[in-house]
Amino acid sequence: MEWNQLKTESNVPRSAEGPIISIKTPPLKRLFKGESDYEIRDFLKDFETHYHECSDQEKRDQLRSHLGKRALQYYDNEDIAFQNCESFEETKQKLIEYFNDEEDTLGKLVACKQKSGEDPLDFVQTTRKLARNLGFNIPEVQLVQNIKMDLTPQHRAIVMISRDSTIQELVKSVKNAKLIVSATEEEGKSLVAINYPANQNLMLESRVKSTEDTLATLVAAVDSNRAETERNSPALNAMRQDLARIQILWIRSLFT
Repeated sequence: MEWNQLKTESNVPRSAEGPIISIKTPPLKRLFKGESDYEIRDFLKDFETHYHECSDQEKRDQLRSHLGKRALQYYDNEDIAFQNCESFEETKQKLIEYFNDEEDTLGKLVACKQKSGEDPLDFVQTTRKLARNLGFNIPEVQLVQNIKMDLTPQHRAIVMISRDSTIQELVKSVKNAKLIVSATEEEGKSLVAINYPANQNLMLESRVKSTEDTLATLVAAVDSNRAETERNSPALNAMRQDLARIQILWIRSLFT
């Protein structure tokens, strides 16, 4: 090989693993550090969108420079395992398995309720994001019912009347509820006081069914993978307690 050829190749940046890379795209501004403010799936989505024109190997070469703190420490500790990954998809799955804390996500999903003053559409998107980050799928119709029950009483009183089965349908109902709540608040009327007595039984019955369905899905998913964890899961125990409480409320409402 001639000197000029060697000199030319020596100016090409190389990754820590050795292969020649030729990335012209500037790096992402935000690092993934393995912390709760930036989910692993969100990071990987941003990373792949940013480097969509790069090859599989080039993405793998760039990955380490986009990690920090806990994530970088894990990557370096597992350096050999990452080098042995045959594709970027395999690399992604390894990161997801480590950083996607299913129990933590499940706990957040169970505890997720629309806050006072929070835009209901923002709440819908937040809940959808948490559901997507679980390691198993919740049926869409079930997720829709769960979101409805976790809206504020004002918005819930309206959307419970609609028979939504998809997120798209739910978003339309929530937009409508948002307009109605806004209008009634301007007039100084309480939408809950107007609608709740007529819808009380329907709402409680729907909440019982929704919680039962969610609990059954989550227990089945966890049982198939982690029986011991399921037995001690605070998130599932909290849901069981919530189900028992609303079942009592529902039964009482039938006799009042």
